[in-house]
Order: sequence, then C-alpha cells, then structure tokens
Amino acid sequence: MILLQKKDRKEIDTAPIARRFSVGECRPETVILVLDRFTGDSDLSEWQFCVTGVNTIHEPVSKQATIRQISKDTVSLLWEVDGAFLQFAGVLHLELQARTADNAKCIVFRMDDIWVSPAVWGNGMPTVARMQEIYCQMHQLYDKMMQLSLRLPKISDAGTWMLYDSETGTYVDSGIRCEATYITGITLDKGADGKIVSGTAEMSDKTSVDIVIKELEESP
Repeated sequence: MILLQKKDRKEIDTAPIARRFSVGECRPETVILVLDRFTGDSDLSEWQFCVTGVNTIHEPVSKQATIRQISKDTVSLLWEVDGAFLQFAGVLHLELQARTADNAKCIVFRMDDIWVSPAVWGNGMPTVARMQEIYCQMHQLYDKMMQLSLRLPKISDAGTWMLYDSETGTYVDSGIRCEATYITGITLDKGADGKIVSGTAEMSDKTSVDIVIKELEESP
C-alpha cells in the first residue's frame, strides 16, 4: 500500500487506507510513504521519521518510519501499522514528523484522518474500568472549571491581571498588562457653600477626566 505526498503541500493522502483497518488487528501491515526529497532547502534523505497519532480516546500512539529507498526526487519510507494504532475503534488522527539527527530542524506532514472499524461484538471499545477512569478525569476537570469560574481575574495595583491558582488557593500575578483603562483616584472640588461642584478622575494610563456635577431639578 503506497501513500503519496500531496503536490506542493506538506500533507499525505491516506485515502488508500482510510477504511482498511479494523480494531484489534495485531499483525503489522507495512505502508509505504513517498515524500518529496527536498522541502525548501532541506534534503530529507538523512532525516529521521516518526508517524504519530491520537486515537479515539485521545491517547497518543507513535511508530518510527524507516527509509526504504532514496531517489533523485523522492524519499520512500516504511511504516508498520501495528496493534498500537488499532487498539480502539473510531477516528485515528495522524501526522508524520521529520527531524534532523540533532533535532535542530523539524517538519510536520499532516495526514488525513483514517477510520478504524469496530469488531462485530464491539471489541476494542474502552473497557468499563477505562470508561470509569475517563469519567473521573472529566469530573475532576469539571470541578476545577467550576471552581475557577467563581474566581474571576482581578486587576493588581500595578495594572496587571491577577489569576486564581487552584493549587495554592490564592491569586497570582500573571504579569500580563491589563489593556483596559481604569480609575486610580478621584479628586473632588467643593464650592463656597460646601457642595461638590466638580472633580477629576485620575486614570491608569496617566490621563485625567473632568467630572461635572449636575444638581437634579426639583419636580414642580
């Protein structure tokens, strides 16, 4: 089975294997990936490759892809689709990562999603214990989200956002400047009769705004 890189794109067409695999298959099947040898100024003939993915229960999977053949314009890789990729039925999200030996450079080729078909009796679906574990994790995330939703961000005296830390139970200065302008102080002026007639509001951006006091007219 051969998968080709899409023309002038860092993407690989997985249509030939889109529905080829079923859950629980443990016999490795070899797929050949054919890439352009040159990407920009990079020659991929001496790079290292790894197919990585995320299965339907959001668990990561990966497998090294070895170089099979190098030609003038292409690099052919061997990828063994083993049982690690086929543990669970559903959508399998994939990508091919290419790196230099020193990890100084990295290129990611997106691969179209493939579908792992379920077995007749539902084999490969998460076990009851795994489903309970996922439920507990979701419940913990929900509790944390509700806790954070009740403690909205605050503005510090320095004009930065203070965020609530659920681990320590305190607000922590994020260092992120608050773009909004807010009042830092108000000065009021009184007239001869002692009534407040005007004032000035000092703003966080060092500007000031005049405050005009208007008396309400008495109703007849």
